[in-house]
Amino acid sequence: MVRISGPTVSFRGNVASPSRLPWVTLNGWRYLRQPEAKFYVTATPENAALAAAEAFSYGADAAIKTDDAGIDSLGQMIDFLRSAGESDLPALANIAISTTALLNPVNS
Repeated sequence: MVRISGPTVSFRGNVASPSRLPWVTLNGWRYLRQPEAKFYVTATPENAALAAAEAFSYGADAAIKTDDAGIDSLGQMIDFLRSAGESDLPALANIAISTTALLNPVNS
């Protein structure tokens, strides 16, 4: 079993960026690299539902551990995901964002 931390969202006030959006750390790449693995995800109460949604969307076999404060939101997400059903649709696109234009604006 592969032990991993759940997803996190960090607001970094001391880091300059072209946007004020938070930094999001996810595990999708781990799920894609080890599709046959079983994962044990330790998630904070605030991110337990996100951990379930992420594992579901990548088709990962994941057990998610959270504390009592995260159980309700995790249960609600699991109920929702069960109602959504499984899908065998392929990924349609990989998305990349390039900030080169923001760093080197063209004079107009």
